[in-house]
Amino acid sequence: MVKNTGGAADIGGVKRPLPDLIDDALRGLESAFVVGTYGSDRLIGGPAGLFVTTAVDDRLAPDAARHAADLAAETRNQFATHLAWVPFVTPLAVSRQGDQIVPDASATVVPLDLLTITLSMGPESIDASSLNALRGLLASAMTIWTEFHSSSLPVYEFAP
Repeated sequence: MVKNTGGAADIGGVKRPLPDLIDDALRGLESAFVVGTYGSDRLIGGPAGLFVTTAVDDRLAPDAARHAADLAAETRNQFATHLAWVPFVTPLAVSRQGDQIVPDASATVVPLDLLTITLSMGPESIDASSLNALRGLLASAMTIWTEFHSSSLPVYEFAP
């Protein structure tokens, strides 16, 4: 049995959609992380910061980067009306290979296999109580983001 939690799965010539692969990677994060959903985009809050991801598969790389940057700005504005603190929101455009070029650099392009490292590394900038406040905001559905329920999404395991 092959369990594919971070790479593209080519089974019978069919590639799984990148947003599904991103969700698989997010399932592997520690429970301290807060994850929100807005369509196929994801909001991830963890000790190292707050991030918005969008899949390059859904758009051309420059369009995905601009979309992620716009979404990060909108997220920050919405959070400012509900939270006493508003961290910076880092926009990420996630690609399968990381070989996409984004000339305007409105978002960082991250290869799928480096996504969890990108979300986890760095100094602590958001403490546990702030992450709990963020979790409560997502549960209240007072912004465009709603809670991401990883248990309701399928986990893909392939057997030969």
